[in-house]
Amino acid sequence: MFANIKIGMRLAAGFAVVLLLMAGLAFVGLNGMASVENRLNEITGDNMVKMKYINDMSEAVHVVVRVTRTIVLLKDKDALAVEKRKLDSFRQKYNDTFAALEKTSASEKGKAIRANIKALAAEARGHTDKVLEFDALGKEEEAVAYLISTAAPAAQKWQDAMEENLMLQEENTKNDVAAAQSAYESARTLMLSLAAAAIFLGVVIAWFLTISVTKPLALAVETAN
Repeated sequence: MFANIKIGMRLAAGFAVVLLLMAGLAFVGLNGMASVENRLNEITGDNMVKMKYINDMSEAVHVVVRVTRTIVLLKDKDALAVEKRKLDSFRQKYNDTFAALEKTSASEKGKAIRANIKALAAEARGHTDKVLEFDALGKEEEAVAYLISTAAPAAQKWQDAMEENLMLQEENTKNDVAAAQSAYESARTLMLSLAAAAIFLGVVIAWFLTISVTKPLALAVETAN
């Protein structure tokens, strides 16, 4: 059956097989690179952004706690006004950053942590306001006592919740890195396998086509002689 196929058709079929193998090799390579790229985008465009938000929120809370302590100790009205403006500024910065964080995607665990952060933030801010109220009324001792016994521990719980969220993002980043590495290894293995198969089949096809062409020619020459 194959002997009845014209030489041109045989060559075309052989090249078609090789080209298909090359196309498959290119597809596997591109697909593997796309998978790795998606994981890297997940790391740089999502996880790292969330981690920055959380760090900014934590820093804002730290500043608010520090400013609250300063307000309790200050006597000068102008200095107090400056510190209160700073407190309001960092509270607003926290609000804006948390709003940006909530616009990002989150797992069920991440959503639960965010809800806890929100609840602890409301509680801690209420205690901080209580400290400021004591100070405004001139009750410095009560303000210091409430700050130490209640407001500061509440702020620490708030910070702990943000730290938990940060650890979750770090875990997600590690998982994405591992997934990217796995995708790379799988794509490389498959590409090497297809390359080996393409080389082997290319050699076989070249040999078969050569025999299928030269053998009839040799027979024709022998017959003519």
